[in-house]
Amino acid sequence: MEGAERQELIYYCMADYQYWHGIYPVFREIGPEVGLPEPSEVKHHTRQLVTMGLLDQEPGKARGLSLHGIRQYPVPLVGIIAAGLPLHLPETHFSITDYEMISVPGDLVSPGAMYFALQVKGMSMIDALVTDGDRVILRRQNVAENGEMVAATLIEENAATLKYFHMERDKNQVRLQPAHPTMPPLYVHPANIRIEGKVVGVIRKL
Repeated sequence: MEGAERQELIYYCMADYQYWHGIYPVFREIGPEVGLPEPSEVKHHTRQLVTMGLLDQEPGKARGLSLHGIRQYPVPLVGIIAAGLPLHLPETHFSITDYEMISVPGDLVSPGAMYFALQVKGMSMIDALVTDGDRVILRRQNVAENGEMVAATLIEENAATLKYFHMERDKNQVRLQPAHPTMPPLYVHPANIRIEGKVVGVIRKL
């Protein structure tokens, strides 16, 4: 394997490790993932990445290597989300045990949090500039503030949808509001809804 290929592997290994653990790896943690048994070999290639401006290194710090600037981070694409009528879910939906990885801009994610992506099916969020075929990036969480765009599961129906969340406490109901002039909101009892994540970004379909 050429040095450039090895360095690319190291770069994405660091991004993947940071995603799952919230910290960057040390040499001995990188080596087995990229086929370099000796930490000195990893150190050699990371020096090249620092020279190229792709990594930053803080001297004297055990985990002093970090990705430079805003780079691409791997996020699991775990399925499809309906932007319209709720879409029936297979049992594996929202699971990160079976997925493909996509790259997203680093400014969409924060260290220590968990993220996933869903592909949008439908047009109910078009006025929020989210359209059919786009991919939404979500922070995994089970609570939401009024006005936030969320992926929500309707428990009894075993279906999910992408909508704006509004808790109407005076009526003891949740309003799932589309961003489309002709589509009505969905009204759901609070016990029948589970928030899967909050939208933090959109990757456009070109």
